[in-house]
Amino acid sequence: MQTGNSRIRASLRRVAFASTLAVGALVGQMTLPTWAQGTSASPASQEKGQFAETPAARLLSDWIASLNEKQGVTASVGEILPGDRRSVISAQNGRIAFSIPSAFLSGATQVEAVIEFPLVEIDGLRSSGDLYLADSISFPESLDIKIEALERATDDTDTTAAPSTAIPSRFEISYEELLLEGLAFPKELPIPSTGSRPSATLLSYLDAMRKVALARAFVSQATASSKSGMGIASSFVYEDMALIGLADGRISEQSVGRVRVIEELPDASHPTSKVDITFDGVILRGFDMVPLMALLGGHAEAGRNVLLDREEFTGLSFSQDGVTGTIRNILFEDISVTDLSPLRFTELLDRDAAGDKVDEDELGVAALEAIGRFRLGRFELGDLDVTTSDGNGSLRRVLVRDLTGGGLSEVSFDGLNIAATDGSQIVIDHAGITQVALPPLGALLALDNNAEPTTDQILAVMPTIGKMLASAVDVTAPSDLVPGTTPGEQLRSGISLIEIVQGGFVSNIPTRTSVIVDGVTLPTSHVEDPSLRTILEGLDLQEIEINHALSVKWDPESLDLTISNASIHVLEGGTASLSLTLGNVPRSLFTTPQLAEIALAGATVKSGAIRLRGGALLNALLDEQASTAGVSRELFAEGLTEAARGELAIFAGSPFEASLIAALRSFFQDPDEIEVELAPATPVPVTELLGMALSAPQAIPDRLGVRVVTAQ
Repeated sequence: MQTGNSRIRASLRRVAFASTLAVGALVGQMTLPTWAQGTSASPASQEKGQFAETPAARLLSDWIASLNEKQGVTASVGEILPGDRRSVISAQNGRIAFSIPSAFLSGATQVEAVIEFPLVEIDGLRSSGDLYLADSISFPESLDIKIEALERATDDTDTTAAPSTAIPSRFEISYEELLLEGLAFPKELPIPSTGSRPSATLLSYLDAMRKVALARAFVSQATASSKSGMGIASSFVYEDMALIGLADGRISEQSVGRVRVIEELPDASHPTSKVDITFDGVILRGFDMVPLMALLGGHAEAGRNVLLDREEFTGLSFSQDGVTGTIRNILFEDISVTDLSPLRFTELLDRDAAGDKVDEDELGVAALEAIGRFRLGRFELGDLDVTTSDGNGSLRRVLVRDLTGGGLSEVSFDGLNIAATDGSQIVIDHAGITQVALPPLGALLALDNNAEPTTDQILAVMPTIGKMLASAVDVTAPSDLVPGTTPGEQLRSGISLIEIVQGGFVSNIPTRTSVIVDGVTLPTSHVEDPSLRTILEGLDLQEIEINHALSVKWDPESLDLTISNASIHVLEGGTASLSLTLGNVPRSLFTTPQLAEIALAGATVKSGAIRLRGGALLNALLDEQASTAGVSRELFAEGLTEAARGELAIFAGSPFEASLIAALRSFFQDPDEIEVELAPATPVPVTELLGMALSAPQAIPDRLGVRVVTAQ
């Protein structure tokens, strides 16, 4: 856990750092905080005589002047020109540069940011209370943002490494032909005081961003690049971006016509590992920042716990190190927060930033707690195709429903097809699990680093699964890969259906279980015994098919434990089945399974049956064995019968032994059906049977009401 938490600690700092950069990039064009009072020389281009004397021009010039009064901030424009109406102005060669001291950041020592634009055109700029309003703001050429940060070194033994050991990170983005319509934004951002907690600072920025409103925004193209302190270089291209309806911290809709992402990852085995990803379209609906603010300690609002209504990526293609692939679509729906109380993770973020070393285990637990707060209503991936030098694969659909920290409703996939260049292939039509409950975090922590966990602790961390299903599973392999087979052939095996249904969990152990395994097929050529293979070929069987079923149920009211239809069936070979009902089986069988013998000591046998049914394969096998032994079928059957008589010696002389020997003689001569029924007049205690096994075993069949039935 130490290694994982070390990565979490580093990620904690990077997440906080990235969040601050994101806030700065979004709101830097609006206004900047007053870190400390002071003055900064104004460029000559800002002399009052160069500004057009219109209300909008005066607002812009006053804003530029106010920025230059803040320590660490410089702002300038080359010239402000009036438009065709008094509310319209334009400004050329704008530049705003600022720095954020490390006192207000976690994970970085300094951030330097520059915002530049060749030309901005503003229509309807005006002031209303603590907001600036504009009918439209257009950057006809580009809006460029450059951010460079010096990150603290991620040595866990020193969370406040000196700037000389810090790692630089850079981020640049350029928006081409950016148009904002119906814009409102605050005149000032909150001013954090010295020693402010990073979470409080970030929350104050988010609160101010919540006041931003935007009717529409359009960008023809945006290009971005970044380089992290870990050596990861990324570039991004976004085309035809649009945003509609930003208000009160919520985005109604956002779309991107096309996205391309290229990442170069450091790799010890290669000079560079390059990842290239392209999306033909991205559309987002209903993103809300308010739930995130609540997790940071902000006010939780009733009815606002949904982070994202829906986001879909379409037409994805990707490549990396010789692997290429496509995905038709990726869909996320209904991402929400199940508990809006402040995260303990936030408290650890503040402590870490203040230089108070956070315990590794505490950090890991807090991270798991934070993840457990979120719920994913639906995830769907459609039509995945992958090609590598070793083969190719495809997947029609992956589906996840109602995923939370406590489990999920369903995870499944359809249409899996993997084909290797050596000729082997795996095809699965459908597989999935439903109604999965995961163990609580407390149970996992109790088991962590426990060399000798108790049975209760082990049971507490067992997940429960309501249903497991796989259908139409086919495996094909060239015979060259299978020893003992004929070279040059394609060997095929498969399963038509596997279904396991469970319920009535007690201490995470199911009290109801149903198992169906249908159509397990193996090619006849897989059979190593040459005589058996000859028999199968003589019956014109190209494959062996096996079916299996089982049903177990414990009734908490009657305390009956019933095993019904526990059967195995070989096509053309025969069927064996078992049913049994035990009474007075206590709940402790499941709550303390390690004491199962004690729990079953008071149980009773109420009824049961064993059934054997022959088939053509069994009949042919008996004929072949008789021929090999050099005797007739009747004589061979008599030999098998006498061998069975020896096994039943403890029942010698009893009516049960006589009836069973007669039934077996008939079955070995002509395999049809035998049934042994258990029907005692009253339930028989297990302890009584154990005593009879020692003192009078020949009396057990009569006590259990055993009856042997053969087919007529």
